[in-house]
Amino acid sequence: MKIIAGELKGKILTYPKDRLRPTTDKIRGAVFNMIEANFPTLLNNAIVCDIFSGAGAVGIEALSRGAINVTCIENDKVTLKYLKENLHGLENRSIIIPIDAIKTIDKIRDKKFDLIFLDPPYNMGLVELTVKKVARYNMLKEEGIMVIEHHKKEIFSTPLNMSLFKIKDYSDTLITILVHKEEK
Repeated sequence: MKIIAGELKGKILTYPKDRLRPTTDKIRGAVFNMIEANFPTLLNNAIVCDIFSGAGAVGIEALSRGAINVTCIENDKVTLKYLKENLHGLENRSIIIPIDAIKTIDKIRDKKFDLIFLDPPYNMGLVELTVKKVARYNMLKEEGIMVIEHHKKEIFSTPLNMSLFKIKDYSDTLITILVHKEEK
């Protein structure tokens, strides 16, 4: 697994192969191409949150493509070791929060992000719960987006303060992009 584009292009990332289902280079590339094509200025100096970050591939890709900071939320102790190794040299642009994602969202609920990635373990009911919390705390900045990688059987409702931008199908995996919507 490696970084696809930007200043860190080619950086090799390691991950525990028996513990993670990392976002493939193909899907990660497609996601960032969609972001850059539809939200061309979003990544410039973006503040990013990578929830259930695993080894950090998505957050590091965002940094490589122009984000200035990424908050990585991951609580698996083995995976954290890999996340820290992959973020080596990027410590001044990253924050690792080694606590359960759902509890962390409650603790950082006052923070605002340009881009939130969400990639929880499949079929555990975490997508709906996490999306609802992010929406309840209004954690997306104006014109911010949330990218959700989830199993196609995991269905969730779009919160009132977000609107559905796109759903892209990759076999068993769906990528759902929600955009912040001003409440009236």
